Amino acid sequence: MPTSNHRCPSSFFAATATVIGLLIGGLPSRPAIAAEKRRLTSIDDFNRCVDAYEASPEVCLDLLRAFVKGKPGETFAAGKAVRARMNHADAVSFFAKSFTKQGDKSHCADPDVAMAVAAGLDSPPSTTVTEAIAITFDKCWAELEKPVLKALTASGSGGYMAQNLCQKLADRKVANPACVKKSAAAAPPDSKWKDADPKTMTADGPAKVFRGDEGKSLTMVKLKGPDEYLIRFDGFRGEWNGRVVFHREAIANSGYDYFTQVKGARWAGVVVRDGTTEAHPVGDKGPFRVGYDENASKTTSPQAVIDQFRKQKL
Repeated sequence: MPTSNHRCPSSFFAATATVIGLLIGGLPSRPAIAAEKRRLTSIDDFNRCVDAYEASPEVCLDLLRAFVKGKPGETFAAGKAVRARMNHADAVSFFAKSFTKQGDKSHCADPDVAMAVAAGLDSPPSTTVTEAIAITFDKCWAELEKPVLKALTASGSGGYMAQNLCQKLADRKVANPACVKKSAAAAPPDSKWKDADPKTMTADGPAKVFRGDEGKSLTMVKLKGPDEYLIRFDGFRGEWNGRVVFHREAIANSGYDYFTQVKGARWAGVVVRDGTTEAHPVGDKGPFRVGYDENASKTTSPQAVIDQFRKQKL
């Protein structure tokens, strides 16, 4: 039988390898494909990255940060795009850089700036808070005074906004109801932290699982109490990893705080703003964004979380 002198083209081997790879490992995920791209050529590319779920929100943000480094004139427009599509507070860093590089205070009256700054000020201590304070007091006080004070009043004296703003306002001799200190005698009797009794804990509904990058996850179980939750932290560094921590829920500006007590002080372990969930575990450098996992939630037992918490207390 004659032998052929023709060689198979390299494309044949590439296609064959691709098929074998798909059979073994499955289809590549959209985030992996987007990560391969490694750069954006316009802000519209960022919009598509988020809107079409081409990558995780963190990847889209990182790509946008790289884009504006090369085109600083686009930084303010980038901030507006982030404000429209993601957690408002994520836009603060872009706006802060745009004011630094452009020195254009005409942007101070833009409503996206007010929304981003308000969200940034209503966050745990971080670079975002520092930048939001700088925009408010050093760059845009005349334009932001009214919206910021309105948001502070709505947030109240127990939120992050009061913690981040009241001293600055006092320095400017600006009053706000949220900054008025109440005497201990005037405080309601249930204002002090109360631990729940592990023996009487009962789940009030199914568990909710939230997953993030690199195996990070939260498991939240609502208890039969007005504001009581158990939250398990997995895949994080620090003392909370693999543990269940008792939290209470509190309404905050545009979302909720789930807080506990750490060394006698309030600590928000989970923060929800505008539908975005972030973990702030003790011992790790957050925040870490996580998203709801419906399949994992269906297969997770809330009673198992309660049982783990009880064992931790033994």
